[in-house]
Amino acid sequence: MLRRVARHPLQFGSGMGVPLTRGGRGGSGAISRRARAASLFLLGLPGSAYLYQGEELGLHEVAEIPADQRQDPTFFRTHQEQYGRDGCRVPLPWTREGSSFGFGSGGAHLPQPSWFADASVEAEEGDPASTLTLYRRALALRHELLAPERLEWVETGRDDVLRFRRPNGWEVVTVFGSAAFVLSLAPGQRVVLSSAPIDGHTVPGETTVWITGG
Repeated sequence: MLRRVARHPLQFGSGMGVPLTRGGRGGSGAISRRARAASLFLLGLPGSAYLYQGEELGLHEVAEIPADQRQDPTFFRTHQEQYGRDGCRVPLPWTREGSSFGFGSGGAHLPQPSWFADASVEAEEGDPASTLTLYRRALALRHELLAPERLEWVETGRDDVLRFRRPNGWEVVTVFGSAAFVLSLAPGQRVVLSSAPIDGHTVPGETTVWITGG
């Protein structure tokens, strides 16, 4: 199972030919931007949504686990050719410090990378621009905006921009390409949530916005 930060970014734009599961904090730059946009697009669709633990912090797969510390049987059955699921089973970081970043007093059963400190709940909780804040706001709004399980597609004039309307007037717009898109809003409509900062009615590339009212 890949978290959204590793799974969805390549579906935006022209794709990135870099491993999404290796090196540094995967929640940075274009990778994080695309994952956040994909998350809001998914959460706006009818039906149930599945969130894998750690997505709300913007965590990606922890690929740099030494072979002698791996546990998933897949790694051993494939003679170390496939990592298996250890990378998404690394204990979540709750605090910036501690033997397991707050997961427990006995240390972590899988090694946690140092960048977990900046991706911890403690680090993100007070940051209005963090992935955790975005998810909390999105889930609260999704609950408020529950509607019959239908949608109506709205023409945008661009192949790389999708817009749909739910029965209660809630609209979701996702710009999959890199070029900005100017929103057309009816009287009374307003943007209530965006995966990245917007400038007035201009939505930057690789961004999703939620609209209500009208």
